[in-house]
Amino acid sequence: QRNELQKLPISNHPKALETLPEQTRDIFIRSRYNNQSHKEIAVALGISTKTVEFHITKALKVLRVALKDYFPLLAFLPKFFC
Repeated sequence: QRNELQKLPISNHPKALETLPEQTRDIFIRSRYNNQSHKEIAVALGISTKTVEFHITKALKVLRVALKDYFPLLAFLPKFFC
C-alpha cells in the first residue's frame, strides 16, 4: 500500500491529508514523501517508533476511506496493510 499511496502526488489528495490531525499528517508526510524511516521520525519528534507506527496506520486508514473512489484498489487491500 505504501507504494500505491506514494504514486499519488499530494496535490491529488490535499483535502484527505488536511483531515488528518496535525501530528499524524506530519508523520505520514515525513514517512511517505520525505522517505524518513520510523526511527528517524521518532528521534526528530522525540516520540517512540511505536507512536510513529500508530500515526502512519491511522493516516493510512483515513486515506484508504477518503480515496476509495479516486483509487479503487485501496478499497480492496486487506485491512492488515492498514
